[in-house]
Amino acid sequence: MPKPLQDFYTFAVYQSREDFEAKTGQKAEPFDPRRRVKLWRDPSPKHTLSFIGLGYLALYTAIDRTFNNFPKEDAGGHPIVGDMAIPIEEAKQYNFQPPFGRFEPGQRTMQWYPPLTLPEGARVGWSLDATPQLVVYLPCETIDKPTGLEPHAATVDLSVVIAKLDEMLVGIKLLLTAR
Repeated sequence: MPKPLQDFYTFAVYQSREDFEAKTGQKAEPFDPRRRVKLWRDPSPKHTLSFIGLGYLALYTAIDRTFNNFPKEDAGGHPIVGDMAIPIEEAKQYNFQPPFGRFEPGQRTMQWYPPLTLPEGARVGWSLDATPQLVVYLPCETIDKPTGLEPHAATVDLSVVIAKLDEMLVGIKLLLTAR
């Protein structure tokens, strides 16, 4: 059974300035239109990379996104999970966008997406709901399935079953898009 992607966020993620203030009791910093929107923060980032001109960067695992904030997908239609490098000072701060309709000139619409902490072998994919959402499929090497024919249990490789279901979902999405 897939788990919601939010269950694997490395840090607390707030949906808005109001959400942050209500849940933490703290006042959010003013929005900076020169920076990307950021709904999470790492209170103590550790630099893992250093580049001349960029300074120290923190490295996280996240879903790769297109310029329009849609998840990038591989040839099989699966969301791509990879490394995301963020300047250390950026990692320490939130940057909540203003309420809808109050954007400032020159505002960046790109976001820093929440880092993920995924178990070994877990895979991000699409749910099979009427409205597909990103979910995490946990690794399941085998499931014992009694056959009644022999004294030991047969096994089923769930990763193959999930991959086939994902392929079917991609086909359905293509059919719906073509209409």
